[in-house]
Amino acid sequence: MLINVLIWQLNNKILTNHAKTRAIGLLGAFRAGEAVETLLKDINFKDETLYPPSAIAPDNYTARMALINIGLPASNAILSSIQTQSKALPFNESRAEGYAKVLFSIEGPRYGLLKLQDRQKEATDPAIKAQFQLVIDQFEEIAK
Repeated sequence: MLINVLIWQLNNKILTNHAKTRAIGLLGAFRAGEAVETLLKDINFKDETLYPPSAIAPDNYTARMALINIGLPASNAILSSIQTQSKALPFNESRAEGYAKVLFSIEGPRYGLLKLQDRQKEATDPAIKAQFQLVIDQFEEIAK
């Protein structure tokens, strides 16, 4: 019940940045797989007033940390989001770096890259191949 309320609040954008940060943190702590789509929409959200950047979390993107805590369901949703032209979660270039960082953290440098490359090879649509390439480029930058 609490998870559904948090998701509803995030989707309806009724929270302050402070409350949004806390809600996202709770979804990650609960490993709420049902929140993945909502968190992917907010993958670039961060509230530096609550959690300033530090050596422990230099990026400090709250939704990315929650997705990493959720793990494999988040990884699978990212790959699906890149591969499909979903109206609910269309691919957006501004999310590519976030997708790459979450995949890198969940899957590791080698397996994450292999998953991206395999899905890119399976794609027949040139636009989908280009989307994968954008995330692969970001992934390889992280791996350096």
